[in-house]
Amino acid sequence: MPMTDLDLGYHNINLINCNELFADKISDLIIDHIYDLNLHDKKISNNTIRKIFFHHIIHTICEYILNSKSTSKSVIFFNNLQLPECSLNTLYKESECLKLIECILHKVNRHIPIRVYISKYSLDYFNHLLETKQGKGQVLLNDIKRNNSRKYDNYTFNKAINFTKQYDLTWLSEEYFRKLSTKFLILH
Repeated sequence: MPMTDLDLGYHNINLINCNELFADKISDLIIDHIYDLNLHDKKISNNTIRKIFFHHIIHTICEYILNSKSTSKSVIFFNNLQLPECSLNTLYKESECLKLIECILHKVNRHIPIRVYISKYSLDYFNHLLETKQGKGQVLLNDIKRNNSRKYDNYTFNKAINFTKQYDLTWLSEEYFRKLSTKFLILH
């Protein structure tokens, strides 16, 4: 069974397996929402479909981080080459889903105080590289740590307002944004 988190306590990093989170939780939420709105015949490029993806991916990730018991800094780890089997595969191609998820994660990385690492490797394989002390694992870890060094005090809700309006992320209020920021500043 694939891992959902990899806590690298020594490095103060908790990697969250975005692929597993997507397959286990987010995919079903998206499918339910699409069928509730009777949009199952729409392409993934449809604006409403994209907003549904944005909403459920970002909300689920934020809630997962806020409810995490880890005392290390959370980093969303996304393998952009493959998704586990999930309900969304009945409506869209895996490659379409991967492309949209990666696009969303890039926007999250720019607008919301959440760290994201996108890799061609799975979290399980990365863990294997670390456990077997292979150089490639150390190179990836150094890359994650380098990407993890961003300052969170640069994120402000005012900068995120346009992002929240564009994708109808009404739940991402100033108070919610402050909770996320506070969680990361505390673990800083």
